Amino acid sequence: MLLKLKRISFCIVAILIVVVFYLGIFFTTTPALTEGVTATWIGAASGGLWGTASNWDIGEVPTSTTNVIIASTTANISVTATGTINFSTLTIGGSGTTSTLILQGDIGSGGGITISASGTLEQMTSTKQVITGTLLIESGGVLTHTSNSSTQSYTINFAAN
Repeated sequence: MLLKLKRISFCIVAILIVVVFYLGIFFTTTPALTEGVTATWIGAASGGLWGTASNWDIGEVPTSTTNVIIASTTANISVTATGTINFSTLTIGGSGTTSTLILQGDIGSGGGITISASGTLEQMTSTKQVITGTLLIESGGVLTHTSNSSTQSYTINFAAN
């Protein structure tokens, strides 16, 4: 009888180990939809909002793990971000037509930003914006800051290695 109990206990422990192992693999290897993917703007040429999921080819608003591209080969585009935006990388322009991101909100979690030829990033807030990656403004790219109701002059702090 004692031998049967030991066998049953061993079997239960073995089954629990297998279940925990498979659950651990499932939960650690199932990424979110946008993790490491690229989201390309497909919304309206003007007046389109960053926070509208249908404006992105992935069908959802970019997150802090999404590589974002705002560019078009067929028409000039203007994207407005009124709330907090998140991205891993952000590329504006580079396709021959004018591509503009109007930042009326804030960058919540942002990695690197590349403003390519024919790309414009227009910051329309007086809030300091922070990114964790590099800021690259290529030839023909434009960074502007148009909104600041205080008497402080516009400043940009750069750190270079």
